[in-house]
Amino acid sequence: LEGAEWARVGTLRSAPLPGGDVAVAEPVRQLAGRCAVLGREAPPPGVDPARWAAWLRQSSRGVNAPATHAVGRLFDAVAAALGLAPGRVSWEGQAAVRLERAARSADPAPHPAMPVVEDAGGRLVLDWVPFLDALLDAAPEEPGPWARAFHEALADGAATLARRAGLPGPVALTGGVFQNRLLAEGVAARLEAAGLEPLLHRAVPPNDGGVAFGQLLAAGWR
Repeated sequence: LEGAEWARVGTLRSAPLPGGDVAVAEPVRQLAGRCAVLGREAPPPGVDPARWAAWLRQSSRGVNAPATHAVGRLFDAVAAALGLAPGRVSWEGQAAVRLERAARSADPAPHPAMPVVEDAGGRLVLDWVPFLDALLDAAPEEPGPWARAFHEALADGAATLARRAGLPGPVALTGGVFQNRLLAEGVAARLEAAGLEPLLHRAVPPNDGGVAFGQLLAAGWR
């Protein structure tokens, strides 16, 4: 039955999430988790050095710091790096919305790509490390150009991953991150340029509101 089988051929490079779900409400924790990967110890301006050091230790030791591959968490970390989420957010996705808003009115800053590499098991991995490293080195005063650069780099990387995966048919763009119109349109345009057909949500929402529908389909297939 069509759709009854699936295989995971690619993913986003993982990062530790210090505090687990608590980090969703404090995007700066997510930035700390990625800085632990990068080997960066200095806290951003306005962040308590003791708390920052504790988050780095959590992340490095894997103590209450589960690995996340979620693209939404990468949005949070980049928003924190650009000063768009300095404290707690009121709802999941708030930092990402701020990041998209900042990107819309700006031209992209010069930036490195997010390369697609293969892990030891042959799985494709979209690597955010070069981009975030460059952003932190730049320490921009205005968030707009780097917010736009992030959207461009992520769209390029996602389309490259889909192309290298050799998908036989249309490419469905789903998940909460594709509520971001700038990203969804950017990935769709790049897929079309590569000769692939993008599928975007219409009747069913791409975020958690569509999960139950997918679960019903999966149950029916089984």
